[in-house]
Amino acid sequence: VLWLYKTGRVRHILISGGNPTLRFVLKKAALIESQQTAQFLRLAGVPASAITLEEKSFNTHENAQFSAQVLRSKFQTNHCIVVT
Repeated sequence: VLWLYKTGRVRHILISGGNPTLRFVLKKAALIESQQTAQFLRLAGVPASAITLEEKSFNTHENAQFSAQVLRSKFQTNHCIVVT
């Protein structure tokens, strides 16, 4: 995903995943998987304005379902590149 952004192949990154059972501990702060990924991307130079989080999903089916809702409502599109 980072390579796609840095090479200009995508302009925005939607990160899906909110399962609280998959929390990572970083300096005593619990971060869900999408937040952890977003933090890495920001450290790698991706501006926060180019990152959208979907944090309601608990499984792969919900990742797709909720991400599709975000794509339609925020970006008015179904056109995307999916990276798993």
